[in-house]
Amino acid sequence: RVHGGGQMLYYITHQIFINSHAVYVVVFDLTKDLEGKADLSFQNDMKNIEFIDLWLSNIYSYTSNGQDDSEIRRVFIVGTHRADLAVEVDIQKQLANKKFGIIDKFVRFRKYRQYLELSYFAIENNLKSGEVDIDMVNLRNEIVKLAMNYRQEIPLKYFKFEQIIFELCSNNILYCSVSEMNEILSKQGIQMGENSLITMLKYYHNIGSVVYFDDNNIDETVILSPQWVIDMFRKVISVDDGVVSANGILWDELYKKGILWDQLVDIMWKDNLHQKSFLLKILVRFDLLCERVQVESNVLEHSITASQISTASIIDVNRLSFYVPCRLKPCNDEIYFETKPTDVEYYLIFNGFLVDGIYNALVKRLIEWTFSIGDRKVEPELYYNVTRLFIDVYHHIILTKSKRHLNRIKVQILRKQTIDPSGQTEASYPPKTTIVKEIKCNIEEILADICVNKVTSKFVNITFTTMVRCPCTVNCEVHDVPHCDKESCYHFINLNECLLSATIPCPYSRPIKTAFYQNWFHGPAPGSPVLAQLSYSRWDLVNSIDPSELLVYLEANGVLTHSQTQEIASITTDLEKNNALIALIIRRPISDFNQFCEGLRKTGQSYIVTEILKANYYAN
Repeated sequence: RVHGGGQMLYYITHQIFINSHAVYVVVFDLTKDLEGKADLSFQNDMKNIEFIDLWLSNIYSYTSNGQDDSEIRRVFIVGTHRADLAVEVDIQKQLANKKFGIIDKFVRFRKYRQYLELSYFAIENNLKSGEVDIDMVNLRNEIVKLAMNYRQEIPLKYFKFEQIIFELCSNNILYCSVSEMNEILSKQGIQMGENSLITMLKYYHNIGSVVYFDDNNIDETVILSPQWVIDMFRKVISVDDGVVSANGILWDELYKKGILWDQLVDIMWKDNLHQKSFLLKILVRFDLLCERVQVESNVLEHSITASQISTASIIDVNRLSFYVPCRLKPCNDEIYFETKPTDVEYYLIFNGFLVDGIYNALVKRLIEWTFSIGDRKVEPELYYNVTRLFIDVYHHIILTKSKRHLNRIKVQILRKQTIDPSGQTEASYPPKTTIVKEIKCNIEEILADICVNKVTSKFVNITFTTMVRCPCTVNCEVHDVPHCDKESCYHFINLNECLLSATIPCPYSRPIKTAFYQNWFHGPAPGSPVLAQLSYSRWDLVNSIDPSELLVYLEANGVLTHSQTQEIASITTDLEKNNALIALIIRRPISDFNQFCEGLRKTGQSYIVTEILKANYYAN
């Protein structure tokens, strides 16, 4: 049995322990207003009913193996303090059933609902000695019955292993290495080969009895008490008044900036320093921590000695530090929410729910990526709901996590304005297309690994789509305002579809021209008006060119290599073939562009040069 804490700060760690072999009981206080604000003590932007919904979402997300989503998982929703609802028991149950009905209606159309069987119980847990609550008895019986369904045959030596684990934990031995475990088992008369031992450890890890990661990046350590691991994590993400008062600067760095210094880790885990390395690796592995690269702008010219660590007040910059995403404060600065016309802005829309673990993992891995490119390291600006990362001197990314019920992340890519020698701010320019493409590619690859990878991911039930806000001016249904600026009224079109077609249908209006979005990724080549025009005409071209003979001509004249010709020719549709061809030509020298135009003429497509390319060129 593991209790991880219901508070928002703690639930981010539950991805490590929630699995399909457990029995889940979601408990709430019946006397609380379901529409009232949840008492979370941190990031309180949810109602009580939304917090129950969040827990059900997490259970669904974390308990699938990503292959068979047909398994129905039973979850018990238990309301406590039933006797405080009314004096008469019958009225108590009526009021409790009314609240259960509200919950059931609220979650009815959630994606997870068809995979979770919800059983409701209203109990009274404040009884006098000798009193029995029949609903508590029924709940206990149902839990036992469900647990019996998880029965499977296991070797008898496994039972002996369970007894050994219990005895070790009773003696405060909470972890050991794999080799030490093998030695302990041998002394108890249990002989196991290495493969058999690993199989047993994985089994007990899957049912939540131990923590064992068969991972090259994590030492082969067996945690005998999962609750101990949670308690260690809690010291990082919760408040200890003694630690705060004695270590003001170190704590301020964590509380205000989300930066955890190695010195503070030593203080928080002072009784378990020999396991610090292992525990940090677990936190990093599950994207709960991100190792920080020291930047020159934040280096402090101070250090402390080992004897001073218990009362540390100065940061030793030569030691490690980490970002802690779940420890960040919310941002209310309007500057982060403004968008200029030249900015690239799109959305990652998640299917039904967006858990904080996904956003934090995305931020953590993007930080690692931005620190890995180039020589210029700039401290990211991190908040609970907003992240600004610096790609280079000119380009920034801003990620904005929506309100929880909207289930989306806004991606904003912007190019910083420069100042000319006279001190005047120059005009805004859009970000470079190469930067925009690289960012989009990296974000989608990261999310694919987080949400799709069936080997490493704990979020395999969650998918996303890359979308842009539809530019149509249709009146919203709620406020009857054209192009309503209320977030809940936005509607979207698929960005990837925009990149493949000249127009895309809007569900509420006329077809939308997509050249504006295509120019984000395939914009004009700097300093070349002809190639700029090729970019401008791109989506007229891909719908007009017959590529079959053109590819042969371009290869014969050295514009394409044989492998490039074969690669393009293997693409299924002419539109996609032409798109791939233009993507190559658009960055080539003028001589290649001229050969491209000559190829069109030689293959009977002169009208494309005269009617599309040159017509558009002179018109613009």
